[in-house]
Amino acid sequence: MTADILIIGETLIDIVRRPGAAPTGFPGGSPLNVAIGLGRLGQHPLLACWYGRDDHGAMIEAHCATSGVDILPGSDQAIRTPTADALLDAAGHATYTFDIDSRLPELPADLAPRLIHVGSISAVTDPGGATALAYVEAHRGRAYITYDPNCRPSIMGEADAVRGRVERYVAAANLVKVSDEDLAWLYPGATTADGLADQARRWLAFGPDVVVVTRGAAGATAYTAGGTVDVPADTAHGLVDTVGAGDSFMAGLIFGLMNRRYTRPGSRIGTDLDEVRAIVAQAAAISGITVSRAGANPPWADELRAAGWWEPWLARHTHALLDFALKSQAPEGGFGWQDDDGVIDRSQGRHLWINCRMTHVAAIGTLLGHPGCREAVDHGVAALSGLFQDQEYGGWYAELGWEGQPTDPAKAAYAHAFVILAASSAAAAGCAAAWPLLREALVISETRFWDETYGMVAEEWDRSFTRLDPYRGVNANMHTVEAYLAAADVLERAGEAAAELWRERALRITSRVINQEARANNWRIPEHFDATWTPHLDLNRDRPADQFRPYGATIGHGLEWTRLTLQAHAAAGARPELAWMPEAALALFERALGDGWAADGADGFVYTVDWDGTPVVHERMYWVLAEAIGAGAALAKAGLRTTTAELDRWWRYADTYFIDHERGGWREELDRQNHPSATVWSGKPDTYHVLQATLIPYLPLTPAIVPALAARQD
Repeated sequence: MTADILIIGETLIDIVRRPGAAPTGFPGGSPLNVAIGLGRLGQHPLLACWYGRDDHGAMIEAHCATSGVDILPGSDQAIRTPTADALLDAAGHATYTFDIDSRLPELPADLAPRLIHVGSISAVTDPGGATALAYVEAHRGRAYITYDPNCRPSIMGEADAVRGRVERYVAAANLVKVSDEDLAWLYPGATTADGLADQARRWLAFGPDVVVVTRGAAGATAYTAGGTVDVPADTAHGLVDTVGAGDSFMAGLIFGLMNRRYTRPGSRIGTDLDEVRAIVAQAAAISGITVSRAGANPPWADELRAAGWWEPWLARHTHALLDFALKSQAPEGGFGWQDDDGVIDRSQGRHLWINCRMTHVAAIGTLLGHPGCREAVDHGVAALSGLFQDQEYGGWYAELGWEGQPTDPAKAAYAHAFVILAASSAAAAGCAAAWPLLREALVISETRFWDETYGMVAEEWDRSFTRLDPYRGVNANMHTVEAYLAAADVLERAGEAAAELWRERALRITSRVINQEARANNWRIPEHFDATWTPHLDLNRDRPADQFRPYGATIGHGLEWTRLTLQAHAAAGARPELAWMPEAALALFERALGDGWAADGADGFVYTVDWDGTPVVHERMYWVLAEAIGAGAALAKAGLRTTTAELDRWWRYADTYFIDHERGGWREELDRQNHPSATVWSGKPDTYHVLQATLIPYLPLTPAIVPALAARQD
């Protein structure tokens, strides 16, 4: 059994008694409430607790199951499930009377969680307290430890009896959260504001990186070695009662730590007061939602997103990606292939598709106000209008050497689609020089690649456009759909009637690939065809990991087509003949998810599968995960599927394995054990997929990404 987060402590039924109302039972207990708060935010914690196989125990199991919390096997061995009478006064404040057994199940020695949280009654009362303390102290330095005393004097006994054990937990913890009331009870002399602050700093000296003192409606203060941060309470939603307020706050702190990678060995959040403030403020917002309704009822991920609390983290990641991407500008012109450190790898040539993608990335950065991106757009457009352009035969070279000579003079639909995308994005970002580039790119697509007979684009010409390769591929057509939709939006913003032509062509391609080929193939998309668009399902069976023409069904393309199908449908408007598109998008997603995620027993999407769904290439590619995030967000926007749990899981997985926190960017490829690999791809060629993944959840399905950002500025 594995778990990123292990929560240790009691679970019980809160029997809430309100003035003038009949008693009502709710699953509760501080550790359970923390676990529920994290589960609803998509963290999937494992709870080690103690309850009985009775009606109350069934309530706890159902509560955990519906909120994304796993229970450690062996936790259901109590004679009866513990209870707590919670008597609420007129202001909604609770006092408790407990009937509890503080035992705990056996804690596995080989679990290896990233974070362990412990707190409240079972942490200090035996026999569970001794078990929990030994486990926490044994994992100090191996896991991130959080602790909340959450004192309950009516069952814990005298403060003198528990103070020593509490301080041992504090010394073992990386982060401690404690209420002012708990501190005042543990240290009767520390009743003034100064006295409480002094005690918090004393705890900080025991070893934690952060000690957060909550003061109810007065807000919270975080004490760190780098300074002190004060955060007000979030009262925007009103107050019904305070049941579970502190536990939701604790869940919010853990959620912030997990999302900001501070649970990694050696991480010290206390050195960055802005990060401390952001995490504590988010915890206050989570607690504020909880107190606005009855009982310990913490918010779900969608509620937190609606309050705008995840966008700041993604925005920071977006700008970090842009910083990394800007290092790919080559002084010789255009953009280069970046290695693992972000340095241009000059053993690789200058690829047209990379130059186009990075110009598109820079256009996004321009509209986000990122320094240096406007100049990078001009840099990319200049290369496309000069270096890469074939002045004799038209079109653009596929690859240039570092002396400026064409090392691959072929004219490929795949890369030419990206010329359209780059020019569209640059034009939308305000680059005047991009407009003639866009018009020329559309002419080349119209006259050289578009095949009206089949409603698709051909694959590749030689330099002089005299010999057309008989191979036809879906990959080039997929990116042509993306490019045509973007061009249509940009032309429409300029008031040009030609916009509809390119939108209709995007729909024609999508209809053939998805409504015909994918539907007929159990929603696994055939990638390779001959000149008459007859599928070749066995192409490259002998070299299945080909960079651009792999054998079998490509999981990432099923996910990418999910998003593109929904975007094309939204761009076309409500048309009865396109009613198949949402259903097809959902089917593509379900097939890719079922075939690809953890298909070989480890987290991550395999790269390709055979036509029966058996994994072929097991490597995990960064762009596949990025497209999964985009597809999940698009489905949620279309109202077709709740994807909160998947999105949260995938961002956590990205943070753990793909995001390179030391060198920047995302790792290109991982092996089947999620170790860095370079079987198919090496280095970090471009930032296009992952940058879009940070934005798609916050933009409409139509218009395309850069026109949508431009429209926001309008």
